[in-house]
Amino acid sequence: VFSLIAGLYHFINNAIFAYNKQNYFIGFLALGALGNVLFNYILITPFGIAGAAAATIISQLSSNVFCWIKMKQINNFYTLKNIKKIIVATITMGVLCFIINSLNINIFINITISIFTYLTILIILKEKILQEIPIDKIKWLRNTKN
Repeated sequence: VFSLIAGLYHFINNAIFAYNKQNYFIGFLALGALGNVLFNYILITPFGIAGAAAATIISQLSSNVFCWIKMKQINNFYTLKNIKKIIVATITMGVLCFIINSLNINIFINITISIFTYLTILIILKEKILQEIPIDKIKWLRNTKN
């Protein structure tokens, strides 16, 4: 859970930096740190180490929410309407990867099949993000067209 939260946090914060609005980031970082101290004070005594973990997640989520709101004001981006095809491809690839792993097939073969499956599903679903890949700039693909 924390990795997912941290990944989202870095994604949004990098976008804030790209728009040269890092002064907001410092404030949200301070807010998260203060929240962590407050939630630690409240939660550690009754829950111990689990309280500290919960305090960290709560404060990180709070900071993320403020960053998300600010980024939506800077650039009104959309994520959920564009992610359905990627989720379908990811779940399919994950299930296939699990099945291949349970059959004790070599990990490199598993990775190769999983990557191929993921990209194939995205192509079948006509995912627009694949159009952003500069195929003409990839040497080995350019050489196979001739």
